[in-house]
Amino acid sequence: MDLATAGGGIETVSPESLCFDYRESRLKTSGDVVVSARFHLPTGERDRLEQTIRDTLALRAEKHPPHEAATAGSFFKNLPPAAPGGRRTAAGLILDQAGARGLSVGDACVFEKHANIIINRGSATAQDVLKLTGKMKRMAFAHAGVVLEEEVRRIGFTNNELAMAEIETDPVGSCSADA
Repeated sequence: MDLATAGGGIETVSPESLCFDYRESRLKTSGDVVVSARFHLPTGERDRLEQTIRDTLALRAEKHPPHEAATAGSFFKNLPPAAPGGRRTAAGLILDQAGARGLSVGDACVFEKHANIIINRGSATAQDVLKLTGKMKRMAFAHAGVVLEEEVRRIGFTNNELAMAEIETDPVGSCSADA
């Protein structure tokens, strides 16, 4: 794996050195970013693997933007279970119930089929995404009393810019094609 380090260099490391775990790795605290990786995958029964791929792609096509769409995927972490042994609550469900589907700021908008995905309709800026996600967090809190935690890492923002996005009240538009 090659990393762009916080100091501006490129470093080659082993995956083990990054201490990957569920939603955790050394990358969360180091400021480094993976710029390339090589994967070694096991072989398997071809027909079964191809059917699994087709099934997975069909399900994703129903709920997710096309692979050409500019998106970071799921934006917010799912909420932890309310009780031990319980299920996580999907952040997308909370956002959907709060009415976030289709909201937009500039060219950044909440995907119509999945309220936890933000897409770039062409020329969205980082500020557009920052303002939109601030609005989404406020909507989730107003609707369900929950504070959503971002799954993505923001790079290049000051703490002040991030704090202002949490309280920003700029008008939010619609993600419709003519917006």
